[in-house]
Amino acid sequence: TARLNENSTRQPTPAEEIRRIKSKLEYIRLPLFVTDPFSDIILYNEIVMRLYQIPKEWGVRPNEYGILPNIVFLMLSHHIQLSERMVDRYMWEETAISNIQFFRRASMEVRSTRYWKYIYEQFRTHRDIGRSFQRYWYDAAMHDYLDSNIGRNYWLRLPVDEALRSEFGDEITVLYLSSTIEEITCYERLYVTIYLPQNEKTVKYFESLAKISSLDENAPIRFYSYSNWTLSDKEAMVPRSWRPKQR
Repeated sequence: TARLNENSTRQPTPAEEIRRIKSKLEYIRLPLFVTDPFSDIILYNEIVMRLYQIPKEWGVRPNEYGILPNIVFLMLSHHIQLSERMVDRYMWEETAISNIQFFRRASMEVRSTRYWKYIYEQFRTHRDIGRSFQRYWYDAAMHDYLDSNIGRNYWLRLPVDEALRSEFGDEITVLYLSSTIEEITCYERLYVTIYLPQNEKTVKYFESLAKISSLDENAPIRFYSYSNWTLSDKEAMVPRSWRPKQR
């Protein structure tokens, strides 16, 4: 009993929290990822990696600006080219605004931190995404009705995973809904995003991606994670010499 009480009162380590979340998600055969209040991706499965053609090594280290893989950065940058791949331009505008609104809402409690101020400035001044970020940041304040945990639609033309081109061709049009679930940890509030297919073609493609993302149909889906995800870890990533610019 003493050992049980000792284990039940000990705070899990960050790595243990990630393992706990992964154990709940690894048999879900859909694209999914986990983000924190900064919209940094801290855990993702191989299905979403293959869906977007993300190199394995890209997702496990900060980029040249000291920013971890981040949904806002990914969405607006040239890496995935979401705006060019979206079939409907109006849907892209709604999706971009909705994602920025989610970033605004999820980060509300951490905006006083040095790391948030740092990534916000990087987004705002970045040569690739700066103008788009500023535009959607201010548009998001005017369109509250687009803020939703289950309201981001994606209708995309994507390159097919190389292992599946004999079945689906070189390019495929997929339609899915992004649904987000909140997860509480001992450290930060996390958000699990799952892509729900909206037509038969997308269902079949996701099923095929799942088959090549695990050993067999009964095996867990492979996952990738970034280990240093707590606020103290991120604060340490900000260059000591950095100071917020006066606006």
